[in-house]
Amino acid sequence: MRIKHILSLLVMLFVLKWQIHAQVDSQSCVVGKSLKIHKTEGVLTPPTAITPGGSPINSPNRIIWWLHGLGGDEGSWSKALTATEWNVAPGFPARKANCFPPNYVNFQNTISEAAKNVEGQIEGNGVFITQSPEQRRSNFMIAHSLGGLVGRYLDYQYDLDPDPNARGYYGLVTFGSAHQGAQMVNNAIPETGGVAPLVQQFFNKACVGMKAGYAEEIDAQIQSTPIVRWFIQDGWFADLTDTLCGYISEFVPNVAFEDYKNQIVQDFRVGSDVVGLLNSDTSSMPKVAFYGVEDDSTQFWRVMHYLINSPTQEDYFDAVHDDRGVMWRDTNYASALARRWGWYWHGVYYTVNLLDLHGAPLSEYDSVCAYYGLPPGCWVKRDQIPQIVAGWDETLEWWETANDQFRIITGALEAVDSLPLPDEYECWCRYYNSQGQLLSDWAWHSYGSAFPDECESGPLGIGGLYQECQLRQAYGFGFIEKKCDGIVLAELAMHYPDGFGSSALSIVMSGSNHQQMRNDNNLKDVLINLYDGLYGDFFITEEK
Repeated sequence: MRIKHILSLLVMLFVLKWQIHAQVDSQSCVVGKSLKIHKTEGVLTPPTAITPGGSPINSPNRIIWWLHGLGGDEGSWSKALTATEWNVAPGFPARKANCFPPNYVNFQNTISEAAKNVEGQIEGNGVFITQSPEQRRSNFMIAHSLGGLVGRYLDYQYDLDPDPNARGYYGLVTFGSAHQGAQMVNNAIPETGGVAPLVQQFFNKACVGMKAGYAEEIDAQIQSTPIVRWFIQDGWFADLTDTLCGYISEFVPNVAFEDYKNQIVQDFRVGSDVVGLLNSDTSSMPKVAFYGVEDDSTQFWRVMHYLINSPTQEDYFDAVHDDRGVMWRDTNYASALARRWGWYWHGVYYTVNLLDLHGAPLSEYDSVCAYYGLPPGCWVKRDQIPQIVAGWDETLEWWETANDQFRIITGALEAVDSLPLPDEYECWCRYYNSQGQLLSDWAWHSYGSAFPDECESGPLGIGGLYQECQLRQAYGFGFIEKKCDGIVLAELAMHYPDGFGSSALSIVMSGSNHQQMRNDNNLKDVLINLYDGLYGDFFITEEK
């Protein structure tokens, strides 16, 4: 699954922003704001699983089918597929296998339709046609994302086929497949169509946040011309861009998600009928589920890089450059935001207020403005400076919080109403009257301290009341952090039922995001292990 269109639009906004406002000063300043939310790391419990058994026939024409994900095509696995079949990747020996990538990009209305189309391509494959029934038992499938569910559905259909020789594969290996559904679909795409408010809020915050500082500056420049002030009221440009952002947040996400409104996306919602059907399947063929865990603190920026730039553009197993997205964020943040926000307008604001306090003459204001690069006489009025500062604060806040906003959509940050607040406590008391009658059971004590001694021996007799008090852990709104590859939650990708009441063997790819895992160093390592039999004898594939 991918959201290339939505993020491409964001990037176009980013690029446009920096093309228009590329003038930055060489001075640096470190500033920062954090999204003030309480986070608690969730527990990721690997499923109970055993290494799959079974030994394949050492067939000279063993087939590995490579299935792409949503929006992908036959080129999605191009580097790994080619390296498996030919000795082209250093340190990665080719194997005795025929590799074929079915392309079902035009048959994605439902998972069942996609599976049926893949089945037709398997049956029409020239090598498959020449295989004996015994040789076909050596075939297996490697699938990414949605392809894993398509492969599972086809496995389910093969189980219903009365012809025992019809089956095209006898093992399934998945990468980043949402076996228990994709929480991002539940959060971003309602069953009734359109996109969820979370996505619209994300777009609106991105648009408003990125333009806020510049918009306030432009409004100040407009107001610096007396004649223009007669025709254009203060804040006109900021209001205009706010309206435009509102339109963008309503219209653009629906257009960007157009490809994701088909039933096939609804099929891998958490709790969908198709997910329930696949989880009730009793297939026990050899299977392995690989899942990625991407860095929490920069997940959005890392994932964004390989959602916009295909990992197959990199050399063999070299899609390890998702740091470029982080560096891009940091570079722009430091040069175009931190400097402008940190020392420029806040400096003007602080210095002008200080001069005002001491009753400085206007000539000193001119020198301050010149120091900060403003025209003589200062085109910005003093009462506009706080608005500009607030605009740049909003811009900076977007950059600081974009990662967490995106993780809320993917489900990597799950909101909870009651979460223990670290090192925060409250004093709760029971109130009695002078006769010892209970007037109010345990209630939050608005006075007193959060120190045990002061709370538990709280003052007696206030207002004629007596009370006993206890210090309790404070709770509040917060988030549970869940491991994720940037698109699919690890807990949903690792649980692949094996037909024996447990799950398939699940292997973590630490540091791999959802798209990157199709061509990174982790993939190189796990494929070598897979072909060498570390994840089950069935998958042993001899070197060429």
